[in-house]
Amino acid sequence: MRKLIVKLFDAPVSTYIEPNALADSLVVSRRELVEYLTTDVGLKVGSKVRQQASVPKWIADSVEYSKACLRGLVDTDGCLIIHKYSVKNKTYKYKKLGFSNSSRPIIDFVWSTLERLGIKSRVAKKGKEVRVDGQTDMKKYFSIIGSNNPKHLRRWLK
Repeated sequence: MRKLIVKLFDAPVSTYIEPNALADSLVVSRRELVEYLTTDVGLKVGSKVRQQASVPKWIADSVEYSKACLRGLVDTDGCLIIHKYSVKNKTYKYKKLGFSNSSRPIIDFVWSTLERLGIKSRVAKKGKEVRVDGQTDMKKYFSIIGSNNPKHLRRWLK
């Protein structure tokens, strides 16, 4: 990732290792990069939850960009759940997809993108989660959107 950031932005990258965290932090400190991301790309500075940030319009308006954005959101803030239950001593299990976020516009973007692609989903947990429950829709999701998250891919192929 470090090499990609340097290649894309021609800026030095600092690494911060937190012993109790699940991931390290990569930090790029460049005023020009922040100006580009806020002015040209449409991102906002600050808490996405407090600001109820949304996906930039130029992404939401494009099917291809929406699919890529959805993939990135689910790969980072989503989960693949293996739902198990028993009925009359027979065990059933199937896979579900969940995406949680406290920004309602991002939840709305995820739900509407799935619907636009013909993937049935529902908004749950008082508007803070999107779920894909049906197995046909799960197959559609991985066929149309896919994943770059090794953990999601392992669970899907299991």
